[in-house]
Amino acid sequence: MFIITRKLGETVAIGDQVEVTLVAVQLSQNQVRLGITAPRSVGVYRKELLQAIRSENVRAAAPPDELPTDLKRLPPPAPAEK
Repeated sequence: MFIITRKLGETVAIGDQVEVTLVAVQLSQNQVRLGITAPRSVGVYRKELLQAIRSENVRAAAPPDELPTDLKRLPPPAPAEK
């Protein structure tokens, strides 16, 4: 893992097409806000959501006799930020 320090408003470039900018820091809530600029062809997802999508895709592609009886759904969407 590559770790880099950025100050508020500073940007990291990933290749020629993706930029990640530190938009806000909320230490009281242990959060940072990132702004991501990328072409529409590049998927940008929260990792936990991407893992849930992949897991659901694997489950959906399974033969009917291998499907679990307790089908789990994707996690609820994150609350809208103000």
